[in-house]
Amino acid sequence: MGTNHPCENANGTPFGTYFNPAGYMNVYGTRAGKMSMEYEGNFMETESYVAIFESTYEAIAKWLPAPLEPDRDIPPFVMFVYWDTDCAGFADGRRNQYRGCALLPACKYVGEDGTIVKGNLCAVEYVDGIDGDKTAGAEMILAMGGNKGCNKKLGNIVAKKWGDSFKFTCERRGTVLVDAEFTSCKPVKPQMASEAKVADAKAQAVLNMMARDTLGLREVPNVDHRGYTARSIVKLGSTYHPDNKIFYMAAGGTCNIKFGHLETDPVDLFAPEGVSVGGVTHVIKDNPKTSWLGCEEVVKLPLTGPGIDEPAPDDPAYEDYKK
Repeated sequence: MGTNHPCENANGTPFGTYFNPAGYMNVYGTRAGKMSMEYEGNFMETESYVAIFESTYEAIAKWLPAPLEPDRDIPPFVMFVYWDTDCAGFADGRRNQYRGCALLPACKYVGEDGTIVKGNLCAVEYVDGIDGDKTAGAEMILAMGGNKGCNKKLGNIVAKKWGDSFKFTCERRGTVLVDAEFTSCKPVKPQMASEAKVADAKAQAVLNMMARDTLGLREVPNVDHRGYTARSIVKLGSTYHPDNKIFYMAAGGTCNIKFGHLETDPVDLFAPEGVSVGGVTHVIKDNPKTSWLGCEEVVKLPLTGPGIDEPAPDDPAYEDYKK
């Protein structure tokens, strides 16, 4: 997975230059511009385990920022994903490692002009270094999350794998938010999620969910945090991209997940009694740069109004706001 990036050809890159910039762009490793992501090789190679479970439209709605709403054209599905990578190139091509888990409920946007956007929102994602060192790559993912409209947070993730089975926990601020165990997937022919056909009906439902676009709601506050300079719905592409190369796929496994609760992370709302489902899919694939360069802003949103820069009428803070 080696690269031939310009920053690697020099004998050290001076601080403050394009590939070792000063300021906030330093966490990306390069300034934004035409040379970003121009290195050889793929964006990252990932190993992931994916499951879906049925929540409620009401629970999903509590996790969706306005103007997104639950996609009531399908059951109230939530996709749960665990993945790890030891060769993420990010923006500058230097290889990093990290792991993460995420909850992505099915949602949609319906505009006043009739525009409809459907997909799975990255409602919350927890990231950690594979060896526990969050400075090895997780910090870059946090910065990327803000830019792409995904709710990415740090978590303490401990995983143990054996073959196609593994168990992991994700802890944040002293509370275990995810306690999951995945078991016994069966190898199947590697294939794109958008075209995949497998015998296991539950695994097919997982692949159908994976084929949907991943959405983000991008909100950029101004410097005094009393308003916004940009708000938009962002399409991040599907979990699978046409340029992806799939090295391994297994399907039809099972998983058991228990969710914890923090005031700022009420993940148990999705499934208060936990989850026990089949159809788990295990995939090892590469993510080419085209899957990330293809991100796009699909709907520009207003910068002011109830629920945006002021409490909505049904918000407990509304009465204080009106005083």
